[in-house]
Amino acid sequence: MAIYRTAPFNNCASWDALEEPGAIGAQQIFHCALYFVPILIYYTGCRREELCGAMVDDVIFDNGEIPYLHIAKNEGRRIKNAQSQRNIPLHPEAIRLNFLAYVKEIKALGYKLLFPDLFSPTSSSCAVERHGS
Repeated sequence: MAIYRTAPFNNCASWDALEEPGAIGAQQIFHCALYFVPILIYYTGCRREELCGAMVDDVIFDNGEIPYLHIAKNEGRRIKNAQSQRNIPLHPEAIRLNFLAYVKEIKALGYKLLFPDLFSPTSSSCAVERHGS
């Protein structure tokens, strides 16, 4: 399908131009929430809002075990009820698609939100919601 040959599925131009295609054969590949959120919804079963409100520190991968996503109330999201607080193992396919490398890069850039491109000071809705559910 042609859609999978475009940004954000293939490669984004830069962190400042996430909806523009990157150069063919580029050394550095940029992805964003529009790439990872649907993949994570599929492989984890998490709710869209749980992922969109995740913080970088909610991804645990230095514990010597299977990397996982810690779902709990934080400053970026609330949870529906006490049973919604849980740890979700990351599927090997999400890891193969460089999700952990993305997390490390976002953390190195100093972001607290896992998907900082979703939020704008001028909008109260999440970008994934604006692009469709």
